[in-house]
Amino acid sequence: MISEIDATDECLTGQRLYGDDFGTAEIANWYKDEENAYFEQATAKNPESPNSDYPYEYAAFNRLHGGRSLAKRRFGTCVVLGCANGQDVKPLAGQVDKFVALEPAEKWWRTEIGGTPAEYLKPAITGDIPLPDGCAELAIAFGVLHHIPNVSHVVGELARVLKPAPPLSCVSRSSLWEIGAGHARA
Repeated sequence: MISEIDATDECLTGQRLYGDDFGTAEIANWYKDEENAYFEQATAKNPESPNSDYPYEYAAFNRLHGGRSLAKRRFGTCVVLGCANGQDVKPLAGQVDKFVALEPAEKWWRTEIGGTPAEYLKPAITGDIPLPDGCAELAIAFGVLHHIPNVSHVVGELARVLKPAPPLSCVSRSSLWEIGAGHARA
């Protein structure tokens, strides 16, 4: 059995990812904590945020680090992890035929993002994505991977649903300390 100190050292040095070895019960507890957390945080700041185009504070960051390599390209289906009401991917709406959003907080769900059709799905606790292999031309995960305990499995699922050699854009805005907030860590 590995000590808590050794486990923490392995995570901090990149030898392993915290949460990748979680069992179903641990993942379910994490999911329960995260399911509506961002919705509650956002609506506490701005009660209109679920139903409006609220000022999205990370838009410039996403454009710089995630969107600039996607400019002037056209995509059929874009799978998005945890996009709330779609403000983070709205700038891509003119380049995408359809968004498929994996978003746990159903209060964010809508039928379109920036005028582009959107289908919202509840993420499976296991991290499995309920889509067929090779069905998407683009996958986006902006500032969400630190909310997922079994992140290696979920990123593998994104790769599975992508067609061969399409873009996968992942951007993280979280520091190590923010990643640990709200969760008991090793």
